[in-house]
Amino acid sequence: MGLTVSVVIRTYNGERFILDALESVFAQTEPPEEIVVVDSASTDATAAIVEEIAHDTPVPIHPISLPENEGDPAWPLNVGIDAARGEVICLLDQDDVMLPKKLAVQSAVLEEHEEVDFVLSDHENFDAEGIIHRAGSRSRYPEELAALMKGPGPVHIIDPVNSIMAFVSTPTMAHSGRNFLFRKSVWKRIGGFDHKSGTSCDVDFLLRGIDKPVAWIDAVLYRKRIHKDRFWHYTAKNRIVSLKVRQRTVRRFPDHKGLRIMVAQMTCIAAQELRWNRHYLLSLRAGLQLIPLRYPKEAFSECTKTMLAIVRSILP
Repeated sequence: MGLTVSVVIRTYNGERFILDALESVFAQTEPPEEIVVVDSASTDATAAIVEEIAHDTPVPIHPISLPENEGDPAWPLNVGIDAARGEVICLLDQDDVMLPKKLAVQSAVLEEHEEVDFVLSDHENFDAEGIIHRAGSRSRYPEELAALMKGPGPVHIIDPVNSIMAFVSTPTMAHSGRNFLFRKSVWKRIGGFDHKSGTSCDVDFLLRGIDKPVAWIDAVLYRKRIHKDRFWHYTAKNRIVSLKVRQRTVRRFPDHKGLRIMVAQMTCIAAQELRWNRHYLLSLRAGLQLIPLRYPKEAFSECTKTMLAIVRSILP
């Protein structure tokens, strides 16, 4: 008997796409034990759609309604995972879809490799009209992936440090929580998703949870829908939070010089981008984040450049 899997979907005003997401779970070659749908006080018909379909489905649906939407993705994720009965958790956003073999392939890897807690795979993007736009990790980061893959594949077992280095340097690999299955025991061990990590809570969860080898499946197993109403959008504030997530990882490995250099370089780039876009206070915050990374000179340089940019912006 294989591992039991629970699919957890957090949703808010997802009436346009929630049925597509649910139907992709129903279409799995090995269906999960259950689907837990956590609704963050939707104001559209999302809750009614889920309640109606839950009466007659091939997979049991357990709807959970939160009293309000705090805008914090960690809270509904933690509520859903806490309620889930499965040994393995698969996250799915309301507007994304799984390909039919996703759960079967990924859960089989966890069952075969007891030393692995996380199984990731490649993905592809599609738009609101359903047109596929291949933009997964394999196409965007072929050299980085090639360096990690050992043997013929498609399943590759990667040591913890190299996994973390890859996920810090190539965020697309780890950015989407829908891209990985994980053991619920990991969620319990590290205290769940951190609400302070904002929209980067999925990457933060993965980076904090890795202390064993990680499995990477070199195959597209899910599709991420790109549209203007997605939960996550690039903002200057999200840029700062993302940097903090990576700095937390550096603190876990204080003597790993390569990781520290990588995050410092990313921080400098972020400070420059924020400065160019006239987010001066956030640029200063990014520059100051170089100090705990042991780069005080670079911190002084970036903060000085930002202060000069502020002066130039107010001079006639």
